[in-house]
Amino acid sequence: MRQRRYPASCTQLPISYFLVTRLILVHLCLPLFAILAYSSVGFCTTRNTGSAPGGSTHAVSGGSLQLKIPVSHSLVGAERVSYVLSLESGQFVRLVCTPFNLDVVLSVVSPETQKVVELDTTDGSGGQRTLFWIAKTPGQHLVQVRSAHKTASKGSYQLELEESKPATTQEAGLIEAQDNFLAAERLRRAGDGDSLHQSLPKYQHAAEIWETTKQLSLKAEALRQNGFVLFSVGQNQQALQPLNEALSLARSVGDRTAESAALHTLGEAHYYVADYQEALGLFNRCLPMQLSDDFAPQRADTVNDIAVVYDDMGHAQTALGYYGQALTLKHQVGNRADEASILGNIAIVYDNLGDKQTALRYYKAALATQTALHNLRGEGLALNNVGTLYHSLGDQWRALEYYSQALPLFEKTGDRQEKGRALSNIARSYAQLARTVPTGP
Repeated sequence: MRQRRYPASCTQLPISYFLVTRLILVHLCLPLFAILAYSSVGFCTTRNTGSAPGGSTHAVSGGSLQLKIPVSHSLVGAERVSYVLSLESGQFVRLVCTPFNLDVVLSVVSPETQKVVELDTTDGSGGQRTLFWIAKTPGQHLVQVRSAHKTASKGSYQLELEESKPATTQEAGLIEAQDNFLAAERLRRAGDGDSLHQSLPKYQHAAEIWETTKQLSLKAEALRQNGFVLFSVGQNQQALQPLNEALSLARSVGDRTAESAALHTLGEAHYYVADYQEALGLFNRCLPMQLSDDFAPQRADTVNDIAVVYDDMGHAQTALGYYGQALTLKHQVGNRADEASILGNIAIVYDNLGDKQTALRYYKAALATQTALHNLRGEGLALNNVGTLYHSLGDQWRALEYYSQALPLFEKTGDRQEKGRALSNIARSYAQLARTVPTGP
């Protein structure tokens, strides 16, 4: 979901990746009661793949998994459902999980209570997600499903043990591809330049193995994420090749999930080079594929990104309508981090419209969420945004109050670039005070 630029003298967090059956565009300001309602529950920014602070996980037993017998369960907030699966050493297992109105984390724990493998569906392609593994020891394994966000509203999932058999060399190849893909995902989510570059060969290796094992939908997903990383590090032209290949491959196998994801990421790539009409067209092409409940997080991302494009094209009121829908969807899924990003996006629209007081309310709502999430960098950026708005209002003492709170957070995170900006903002406010405060008779 894409996060908009921040005000002058500030920076943005990384851009990330979503509609109801019919979009209703809001051509008036978002109502104040909506801001207050969101403020009462807390907000956020950047990624929060595991939790909001506080609260314990509520464990639920789901019984045992049986081959080809799907099981379904609802999830609210911090619930975790565990299933027992008895396996022999060397047994290959294929699990398929489909979340509805949720991002979920699917993990496997060995009889020795060691986590074997884990799949986080946040930022994934939506729809069914597949997890493979080969049991190294015999005994009862635990398959655990939980929401990726502990503040999620009620959602559900379906889980099925699709395959269980003695492993062959082909299944070992599937595990190798999955290991590379999941390692690449962890590096991509780390977000720094080195990690992003390190993820590229792992995505490529996963795609090559999935080609040989005829897992073409999985290959399309690896190519898509490979393309996403390429344009994230500024290699825009190079990104188009794997993205177009992913789209072509998804269409060739009739995989609408992979096709929707590829269209969305292509839209992001075109946004990066300011080709707004093409980006908007691609986002709108993937929306009809995201209308079911198993695509709620992806739909929220696409709606947000449409809002970003409209904002950049100067259609502020249309952008606000889409932002409002994305905010509602993200709140339902429980992704407080993305809620904060959207709140910041909305604040920027009002700031640019000259409605400073409404912008300030949204910036402070985003700040409250970042603080609740203990996201130090996000909190620092939000403090900087509030300070910048007070600076534009001419209230330099209030601006200094927020800049001074942001500075130690950037020191704690070792973010030298943001620390430098905070110091620059502090100096700017003191310089403004020096010009306005009398120095003598």
